[in-house]
Amino acid sequence: MINWGINPRGIFNFPLEYAIARGVFGRDLKIVLHNHPTGADYGAKLEAGAYDMGQIGTPVYLPVAAAGENYEIVSVGVCNYPPFYLMAEPGIANFAALRGESIAINRRKTCPESLLLWHAHEESVGEDEFNIVEVMAAAASTEYGSAFIREAGEKRFKAGVLHEPFVSFMEQTAGWKIIGDYPRMVAPSNYCLLLYARKAWVRDHREIMDGLVSDYFNAIRYARDHLDEMIRVVAPLPPVSASQLLSALRREAGLWNIEPLVDHAVFARASTESERQGRLPANYLPRILARDGPMAAPDRAAV
Repeated sequence: MINWGINPRGIFNFPLEYAIARGVFGRDLKIVLHNHPTGADYGAKLEAGAYDMGQIGTPVYLPVAAAGENYEIVSVGVCNYPPFYLMAEPGIANFAALRGESIAINRRKTCPESLLLWHAHEESVGEDEFNIVEVMAAAASTEYGSAFIREAGEKRFKAGVLHEPFVSFMEQTAGWKIIGDYPRMVAPSNYCLLLYARKAWVRDHREIMDGLVSDYFNAIRYARDHLDEMIRVVAPLPPVSASQLLSALRREAGLWNIEPLVDHAVFARASTESERQGRLPANYLPRILARDGPMAAPDRAAV
């Protein structure tokens, strides 16, 4: 049995879920996917050594890796960019207009919080000039997107950091606007979803790991070319409709990373940003599993 950790549900998990449904990921292996309500929950599990491999965002992974050095980076995953957006209700045009307002994230110590603090720093807005609402701190739901939609309707906040497909739902159903397009704003990227492996596990399972990495990127390439079919197979994300799922996938699928990639520059920038936010010790660089030698990042615009 291989324990595989994944992010809270979103379109960045769809290629893997689709491949498992088609029986083409780890074909003869028992793969157990472990989902999490938030990155904070994921980080706690990872720190406890719960997973053999998985996909995770750099703001959650790096502090865990620095604390224990039990894991190594295998590759950039499906996203070599931050797959999140700052959305706001109608009438709010930019970050500066959020001074004194409440902004939603799922929880502290997560990717949404890290990106929100990066954006505030870029806009010279102090962290004490807005109020952070942790939607998942006491939510009955285990799905951030659904909880966000419900609490936005209750007017608990005027903006928030969210991921697809819930971004498309808020645009098309609630009339909210994107005021922070992080996949395109954060350039050069200081964020990625990466693949990791537990060092002790890899020592005895190197060929299995290599096979799973190959299956993972085959899954992304296939999913990118079969978006309509994929949304009929993967588990739905209520209350998002099929048409909204397709809108979400069309927004991002062209940005997906489709090859194994060791991007030292993005790992270094991610470490620098996490250090600035007080999440990492000074000058920390993550351990990277030696595979076929270093590779440079491709031009994202050409993907």
